[in-house]
Amino acid sequence: MDSKAIFTSSSGLQYDTLATYRKLLIQSQNKINDLLSDWQSATDPLAAAVAEEALVEIARKAFDLKPFSDPAGVTDQVVLDTLTDYLGHVEGKG
Repeated sequence: MDSKAIFTSSSGLQYDTLATYRKLLIQSQNKINDLLSDWQSATDPLAAAVAEEALVEIARKAFDLKPFSDPAGVTDQVVLDTLTDYLGHVEGKG
């Protein structure tokens, strides 16, 4: 099996790489790359914050991560770390 077919998060959860990619595309209405660009390189702090908030919501759904207010929930930072680790995995760094 292709080692990239499965992504294992730092918390040990495993995800189907292709299914997760589809979820990210669908949840973002095909704007995931634009949001990532705005988040990582926006010169306007407000634009970066808006993109970050959208990415957290999208990634929570794609990775099935509960909000922090839930007893089994995680912080926004954990969600963003999971997303960036996933993207590194897909790009061949994982």
